Amino acid sequence: MADINYVHICDYAFPGEGNKPCIVGIFEVVQGPEIPLQHPLMFIAISVKGSPHEQFKFAIEITLPDGKPFARIDAEAGLGEAGMQFIPMRLQNVTFPQIGVYVFSVQAGGREMARTSLHVQQQSGPTPARPS
Repeated sequence: MADINYVHICDYAFPGEGNKPCIVGIFEVVQGPEIPLQHPLMFIAISVKGSPHEQFKFAIEITLPDGKPFARIDAEAGLGEAGMQFIPMRLQNVTFPQIGVYVFSVQAGGREMARTSLHVQQQSGPTPARPS
């Protein structure tokens, strides 16, 4: 059975030349002027290690700050010749309904393989002006 080397929440992730993991802007906190907060684009970057050509079926379960289910993404990836795979998963326009810590758990074979968290906060004070 495959194992997870790491899981990150980031601004962008993609396989580069030679299938090298490219991860841009790892973050653990998002904030906005009002809740619910909509985040326009983020990626979940996952590195998997297992047997050569293994099929890896997994799910990402996201829970609300109170522990209740928020979202679930089911997926499958084939591991390469070396038994490794980099999996960038795109999440677009996710709306977080409350402030607090959201847990992103990678599940496979009936068990949690890895987890990371995202802290959703409400901004205090005026929103900074964007450059034109």
